[in-house]
Amino acid sequence: MLQMQFMDNNFTGDLTLNVQDRQRRALNRLEILNVHMNGFTGNLAEALDALGCSALAYLDLSFNQFHGVVPAALGNCSSLWFLNLQSNLLTGSIPAELGYLQKLECLGLGSNGITGTIPENVTQCRVLSTIDVSLNFLSGSIPRWLSQMPSLRYFTAHSNKISGEIPLELAQAPTLYHFDVGNNSLRGEIPPELANLTTLRFLRLARNQFGGSVPSALGNLTALQGLDLSVNYLSGPLPSSFGNLRRLLWLQMADNQLTGSIPPEMTKCASLLWLNLRNNLLTGELPRDFFSLGLDAAATFWDIQQANEFPPMNFGECSLTQSWIPGEETPFENMVKILNHDMCRAQWMDILRGVKVSLSYWQLSNNSFVGPIPVPVPLQTSNLSCLFLSRNEFSGSIPANFSHVPFYNIDLRHNQISGSIPDIFEALAPTLQSLQLSYNNLSGPLPSSLNKLSFLSSYNFSGNPELEGPVPYNASFRNFDPSAYLNDTKLCRWRDATQIQIAQDMRFCSTLPPGPGELPRSSQSGFAKHLVLACTLIGVFGGILLFLVVGSLFLLFLKCRKLHLLGRKQAAVFMDVDSDCRLYDHASPMHLYIPVKCFQDSPLRALTYSDLVLATDNFSSAKIIGDGGFGMVYKAKLADGTTVAIKKLVLDGAQGDREFQAEMETLGLITHTNLVPLLGYCCRLRERLLVYKCLSNGSLDDWLYESEERAAMLSWPLRLRIAAGIAQGLAFLHHQCTPLIIHRDMKTSNILLDENFDACLTDFGLARLMDLQMTHVSTVVAGTPGYVPPEYGETWRATAKGDVYSFGVVMLELASGKRPIGPEFHSMEGGNLVAWVTTLLRSRRHREVYDPVVVRTGDSESIWQFLSLAVSCTSTDARLRPSMLHVTATLQELKSRQDVITAQRSLNAPGFLSDTIKLAD
Repeated sequence: MLQMQFMDNNFTGDLTLNVQDRQRRALNRLEILNVHMNGFTGNLAEALDALGCSALAYLDLSFNQFHGVVPAALGNCSSLWFLNLQSNLLTGSIPAELGYLQKLECLGLGSNGITGTIPENVTQCRVLSTIDVSLNFLSGSIPRWLSQMPSLRYFTAHSNKISGEIPLELAQAPTLYHFDVGNNSLRGEIPPELANLTTLRFLRLARNQFGGSVPSALGNLTALQGLDLSVNYLSGPLPSSFGNLRRLLWLQMADNQLTGSIPPEMTKCASLLWLNLRNNLLTGELPRDFFSLGLDAAATFWDIQQANEFPPMNFGECSLTQSWIPGEETPFENMVKILNHDMCRAQWMDILRGVKVSLSYWQLSNNSFVGPIPVPVPLQTSNLSCLFLSRNEFSGSIPANFSHVPFYNIDLRHNQISGSIPDIFEALAPTLQSLQLSYNNLSGPLPSSLNKLSFLSSYNFSGNPELEGPVPYNASFRNFDPSAYLNDTKLCRWRDATQIQIAQDMRFCSTLPPGPGELPRSSQSGFAKHLVLACTLIGVFGGILLFLVVGSLFLLFLKCRKLHLLGRKQAAVFMDVDSDCRLYDHASPMHLYIPVKCFQDSPLRALTYSDLVLATDNFSSAKIIGDGGFGMVYKAKLADGTTVAIKKLVLDGAQGDREFQAEMETLGLITHTNLVPLLGYCCRLRERLLVYKCLSNGSLDDWLYESEERAAMLSWPLRLRIAAGIAQGLAFLHHQCTPLIIHRDMKTSNILLDENFDACLTDFGLARLMDLQMTHVSTVVAGTPGYVPPEYGETWRATAKGDVYSFGVVMLELASGKRPIGPEFHSMEGGNLVAWVTTLLRSRRHREVYDPVVVRTGDSESIWQFLSLAVSCTSTDARLRPSMLHVTATLQELKSRQDVITAQRSLNAPGFLSDTIKLAD
């Protein structure tokens, strides 16, 4: 198969310039051409003529700068099944000749300047499943003949000039799955006949001119996952039949003229995570059980993954993602601005996989809702993260049970809420970023737990004149706009808290701040304070100087003593025999005093090769703490008491020291909290010694599998924290490190734990280092059985997505407590942990995956989302795996929510043993 694939590069110029006749004949045999996301220019018709297409089956020229019209000659490409010309500079109309492409399955013409209508000839493409003509200048009406296409699943024509009404014939489309005609000029009423589209998953009619009521019959679309009818002229009530939509994840009805109350049947929408009813005329009280929305979304996400119900790549994800974002409030404020097409794809895939559950929201602002705010059920796991209820007529108090919900944003501005602000913010400290309570009838003191909100970035208490007492004084409340306290005349500030930028006329509190050390006391005069400070500084610097002098003399004494002892021990040590029966008869001073190259921030100073030999008892087997694919690891205690780990590399060849030293200098500069730092290295003949920081709690592999007692100490919150830490380290290597590094041997034995059980990744960069030492191959794919992704067996090329697969296996180990390969998996296809998990999930037996320790100490929703993410990481199709940036963000969200749940349990059960425990070395 002849193919050319240059996607996601920065190539520019004319794609076919200077193509010779001989080359043209070769190009006529081309079957796959993919230059997606480059900067190629030129006339599309001329390029196609130069390339020829007699054998072409896959053509992707999207995201370039080709101009001209869509050539009618494409109709001659009889083998073509995939045609993507999106995001170019094409004009003219869609040629009717495309109807000749009997094998065509995907047609992408979006984001161009195409005019006219969609030709009816495309109905001849009997296997055509995807049509994207969005973001053009198409006119006319929605084609009536869409119902005649037996294979059509995805149709998106949003952001055009299409007008008229929705044809009733559309309801007869047999396989329609996704229908998006948003942002056009459609009018009339939404036909209830659309309820006949039983296969429909997503329906988007937003930003048109539809009027009338919302058809009650839409409640019969029980497979529906997303419904967007926002920004129209719809009126009347929300249909109670919407309670039948148990798989509905996303409901957008904002900016209409809806009236009445939210029907109580809506609380049966067990998957509804994202609800946007902003800017309507809705009234009444919210249903009492409103917090039950979305509690069973995991089942829907599982069904999506099992059915592989994901849209084709680059077909309409951006419009969906932008519509999903509820506004510019925290934490969504910058999301629209930074979205590019790759991020759109990643975001939308995360939504469909359940990764964005932690960004669930109710956007009910700008209505006329009344009555109390619904009360969360204590200890019931709520998926709600963002509560937007501003500009309504809610009354009553703020529910104290809000402490059970891991909020990112609470927006209750411009209501009639009264009473005191409950003291709930210690439980919300891990997550809350925005707190908007302005213009209500709140009274009483601001709760002291507000000072626990270390992640708060926005808040406002203005317009509550009965609030009294001191304003918060921790770091999160400093340097904010003084408008946060407007008209709150009974509030006061601490006399010492002059750094808080609030209204100058706010009075000082009459008492001193509570608690020692929280704020400086005001009982001293300014002169006295400066005098105390000066005396303190003189004392501190004097003590430091004395310590340095005494310490230097002591180190000089130790060095002299060490040299004396070394002279007595050299003969015995360096005439010893190592494990390979090679005599160390090379005791010349040149070998003994080869220096260890130490990096700038390393605690090591003036070490030599002989120091490393002495610290390991001549690399005694008793000192071995690890045996990896790159060599033995020894625990070594240096003369100054520092404990380090020394890796003795196993080399199959020798290319000289220059390449090795260059790689070491690069690795030595890499620093990250979740990476084990390289402290130094030493070269002696063919030996390569790498000195690392030694982490006291060993490897994750030891804790999971050495004994049941040790595994039982790894609670679910701790396992989640370990996974989140390693994800951060791996994401740094993939996306931020200079140079970018693919690990190639991600596994539990390469995850080390320090005294606080913070996880660090080791052995990064060593696979490439070993490549440089091999004379017979340039790209060795490292890896350990059970962790190696399936595509490595075909391509033999390591990729970042391969690391993602290996990390997914580690996640499965954390969830299940099982090794990636073993006898228990031999009887099933695939013969490994990934295959075992997949088999159980297909039969809806996911609870059998979980380690009993995980079940006993974890939250079911958190564990399920973790497992879902692991499954997406171990997808057999590397393109469907998320990046480590997305994995990291998801795990951080899960960790934050788990921290809240753990805190809630501690608060509600005084005798509850915290999941964060100190473990012995």
